[in-house]
Amino acid sequence: MREAPCGSFGDTSPEGILLGARGANETMDVFSFGVVAHELLAGRWPHPFRQGAFPEKPFWMHYYAQGGAMRLDDRLPLAWRDFLAACLSLDPQRRLTPDQLVSGLAGLPPCSCGLGAFGKAGAHADQATRIPLPRQRAPRGLPACVLCG
Repeated sequence: MREAPCGSFGDTSPEGILLGARGANETMDVFSFGVVAHELLAGRWPHPFRQGAFPEKPFWMHYYAQGGAMRLDDRLPLAWRDFLAACLSLDPQRRLTPDQLVSGLAGLPPCSCGLGAFGKAGAHADQATRIPLPRQRAPRGLPACVLCG
């Protein structure tokens, strides 16, 4: 049986895997957000191996105990890579707090659709109203954004 504080091991923070409930802190979800955001923006997760290749806890414990290096997609704009790196810090004391995550998202440059990767309420109004809006092309190999890609 798998044991993760929540979600899958690949989305769980190092302290969640290594310490379980004793490692619980306010930045655990920021780490998970970083993994999922990287998947949505780059089309793959930030771990240096195929998703689903290692579904058991002992692998993840060893991976993080050895340093668990992340692999951020270099096709993402530098501001996004820096932001995701701060979300995915293996050290919870150096990771963004939830408040920093929210304010950091607001300051990131827009994606290729011009509306921002995570949009604002109503930003992608065409999805609700079915009014076509012009779209820009994403950089080669990347989806336009999680909403309009």
